[in-house]
Amino acid sequence: LPPLYDEIELLQDQRTSVKTGTRWQLLTPDWKPVLKDSTDHLSWLGNRRWAISDGILLYLADENGTPLSPAKYNLIRPFSEEKAICMNGNLYGVLLPDGKEQIPTKYETFSDYENGLAIVSNNGYSGLLDAYGYEVGGMQYEVIAPFTEGL
Repeated sequence: LPPLYDEIELLQDQRTSVKTGTRWQLLTPDWKPVLKDSTDHLSWLGNRRWAISDGILLYLADENGTPLSPAKYNLIRPFSEEKAICMNGNLYGVLLPDGKEQIPTKYETFSDYENGLAIVSNNGYSGLLDAYGYEVGGMQYEVIAPFTEGL
């Protein structure tokens, strides 16, 4: 028998992603399709969430493929500390697991959260954001180095 799929990836949530040609599908544990149509992009983000393409842009979806956010993102990073960094155009923000933008896409750079803080930059200045999106100390620094050993 010829193979049904070009690639198969077993995932942590008992789902499986499969690729046929350039299209991806998400399968249940009993190998039934989750998505109505296959997609050109499917990424596991953790927290039982997926980044799925509508053909051009990405949206956040739950484990059943149900959209939780609009399809407007160029990038959605995996969840870290209950947050997924997202990019709309050339600007970054933060999505929560329910698909809501906790932090609007307005920053030029955005590091992953570590110990409740992220390094962001805009207009040549950098600053820190806390877990709620508040700027800690303002956007006043030319450079902020990544955190090392808690510092």
